Amino acid sequence: MACAAEGKGADEAGARAWIDMQLRRQTDGAGLSLAIAEASSGDALGCISLNARPRPGVAPAGGPSEGRLAFETQAGTAGIGYWVLARARRRGLATSAVRLLTRWAIAEGYIPSESTGEGPELESHEAACLLNASGDHAEVEITVFFEDRQPAGPYRLTVPALRTLHLRFNDLEDPEPIPRDTSYAAVIESDQPIVVQHTRLDSRQPALALLSTVAHPA
Repeated sequence: MACAAEGKGADEAGARAWIDMQLRRQTDGAGLSLAIAEASSGDALGCISLNARPRPGVAPAGGPSEGRLAFETQAGTAGIGYWVLARARRRGLATSAVRLLTRWAIAEGYIPSESTGEGPELESHEAACLLNASGDHAEVEITVFFEDRQPAGPYRLTVPALRTLHLRFNDLEDPEPIPRDTSYAAVIESDQPIVVQHTRLDSRQPALALLSTVAHPA
């Protein structure tokens, strides 16, 4: 309550009304608002929200009312909004909050060293398919974790606005290659909302095995 009052320049009644509006937005599918809090104390220092975006070419049904949707939403897209109290700025809180909101995990990874068949299409590999449906370029970092050694990374890449990128973990080289025949997990962080799908092709025998699943929001 105190954070909302300070951040929105409102009295207690105004702050409560703003909080109630955020709850209605979630119920109505207009967005999701979360507090940006101090890790050590839990004190709220700001707000970050995922916001529904209008479907292009469709006229609004009317003006916005108390945070409720006044337009048809565009499937698979969202915008991010955030604010931080003036006394808590320049500490990287907003950046950290955005990365937490757009973080994905691949809990089970494994790149076989052997393959059958010819050409890269039949090479055993792990892939992450990244979709950026936002209007801004997404700066992505991938950190890889192992059972018995320190993590590798971050591996940095850019997914252009309104584009998809199919990345093979086999091709990651900087700062180091991903070891073959080794179990690993990966955390993928982005400064824009993205969707991540994980795929594995295991061609160690002629009867190929293909696995594909959506990564887990982390």
